[in-house]
Amino acid sequence: MAVVSPPAPLRSPACFSRAVTGGVFLAGMGLAVVATPPLAAQDGSVPIVSAKDSAALRDDVEQAVDTWERLRRRYAPTNRFAGSDGDGCDEYVGRMCLTFGKGTDWWFPDSIPERMEERRLELLRYLHDAVLTLPGDPWILGQLVLYLGEGGEWEDALPRLDPCPPVARWWCLALRGTALHAAARYEEATRTFAEALETMEAERRQAWLDPGEVIDRDLRRHLDTLGAPARAAALEAFWRFADPFLLVPLNDRWTEHLARRTLIDVRYGNESAYRLRFRDDLAEVTLRYGWEVGWERRPSWNRVASTEADVIGHHHPLSLPWVPRDEVALDPAASGEESWVPQSARVPRTAYAPLYAPSILPEGDVLVFPRGREIALVGAIALPTDTSWHAAHDHPPLPIPEPFASDPGGWGSFVLDVDGRLVAAEAYEFPSVSGREADADALPDPLPDPHHTLVRVPPGDYVVSVELLVPALSRGARMRRGLRLEERLLDQPTLSDLILLPPRPEPATLEEAVRNRVVRSVRPGDAVRVGWETWGIGRTRELLSYRLVLSDRGGGILRTVGGWFGLGDDGVVTDLEWTEPAPPRLGSAFRSVELSLPREIDPDTYIVRLELGLPGREILVAERNLVVRH
Repeated sequence: MAVVSPPAPLRSPACFSRAVTGGVFLAGMGLAVVATPPLAAQDGSVPIVSAKDSAALRDDVEQAVDTWERLRRRYAPTNRFAGSDGDGCDEYVGRMCLTFGKGTDWWFPDSIPERMEERRLELLRYLHDAVLTLPGDPWILGQLVLYLGEGGEWEDALPRLDPCPPVARWWCLALRGTALHAAARYEEATRTFAEALETMEAERRQAWLDPGEVIDRDLRRHLDTLGAPARAAALEAFWRFADPFLLVPLNDRWTEHLARRTLIDVRYGNESAYRLRFRDDLAEVTLRYGWEVGWERRPSWNRVASTEADVIGHHHPLSLPWVPRDEVALDPAASGEESWVPQSARVPRTAYAPLYAPSILPEGDVLVFPRGREIALVGAIALPTDTSWHAAHDHPPLPIPEPFASDPGGWGSFVLDVDGRLVAAEAYEFPSVSGREADADALPDPLPDPHHTLVRVPPGDYVVSVELLVPALSRGARMRRGLRLEERLLDQPTLSDLILLPPRPEPATLEEAVRNRVVRSVRPGDAVRVGWETWGIGRTRELLSYRLVLSDRGGGILRTVGGWFGLGDDGVVTDLEWTEPAPPRLGSAFRSVELSLPREIDPDTYIVRLELGLPGREILVAERNLVVRH
């Protein structure tokens, strides 16, 4: 996303935003030198300053910060895409013109000009001296943290906040939590923000935890109908569901929200690079999309003469709306996969890019195996080829945050109740990876094949999240959906979902099946094993009638496929129909058949359909996609 200040709103190529730890930022755009004597004694002691001198110093610092922001318009690089994307805005927020655009190629710059960096360091030295002279001024302390962060120096801000200087404790903790979050130290950030919230007054705490403009109108109206306890519980569930990856400890989207709240307070009333004071509209933009990570200037064609330009503020080019949509927040168990895919939003209400995996792909599946008073859920997740807009661009790789530099990543399945609390989980770690690999196929573990997990839960309403994360690639995959799982009686016939497995070995149980490699796709001529589980069959000695059908995605049955399939070691079966006796006893029973495809089948996505007929009862049906590729 890009933010363009008036009076010349333009549709600039742009993307959403979040700062990247350790990245390069166009923060140091220049500072007019302010002639002031040293503000701290050489021995580091804090001089005694009169009230008059304190006010004068505060005025000088405010002027220096305002000058810094104005000089961005002079030193920022010229926008390479100015005028190429037509005029217009995707959305106005007060005085601000926001553009969202597929087609942008903006990326983080390789370096900052030496002059800019020198000016940034001058401002930091000035702020540092001012903090030593006025250690109890919360505004100056906030400016020091802000401008350290703009250079990616969040870690350098931490020693200045521990122990806390003599400012309000909640403010010191909020600044520290912001620095920890931006440094991708999410566990420490969560603890610090939690303490800050406990320390601040109740009215401020309630305002900070409220999503504000991040949520849409329907959810806002619903929250307004709730009493205080119910509203607090609904907001807690909202933020739990907003967590992008449960594989990452604690909730970085929640700490991101609180970091944005903190920086809004830091910047409010300041001069901005947009020729505007930082007021409510810029506060809303920051709360929804985060703070800018880069700047470009557009010549002011509407001015006769000017030494300055209109400024475009860039946000992280891989940001996506990682918060629950209305239908998810209002009825989580009824939500489908598409409700959790952030790419499906045309003009997103909010956006965020997790530093550990800013490129996240919608991938995965969850298979349901009912077992009476228990349901087995099999998660299937792979890391597909990255087909996002920037994947084919010759951009430098994004930096890996230090806390994730040695993290090999992993995969897992997580089951949450409708309040977002963890009910069950199973997760695994990949073997260690040395260095950044160019392609997932080069990693020790075969990421293109799905990885399976198996968790067991009682009947109920849930949200299931199947996840895979590879920080070394700055990539991940995630599928989330709601589930309403009902208890099945002991003699209630049930057919599970279908699972695709290698042809050998033949597993005897579902648990044995998921311990082996699983299949995402096959090539022409390959064999694949289709497995399923039945429940509630076996009270009588009856014959089960099976029929296996392959169809295209339009539902058309491939009539000639019967001659193509092979059924285990029994040779080719022309009609793919067979009968077999029911299991010897009631309960769950796992069954599988091996199928082979001819070399002549066209690469495509097909549907495998299994029909199970029982005498005098309804036919049970299960379907599964089968991808045939070269």
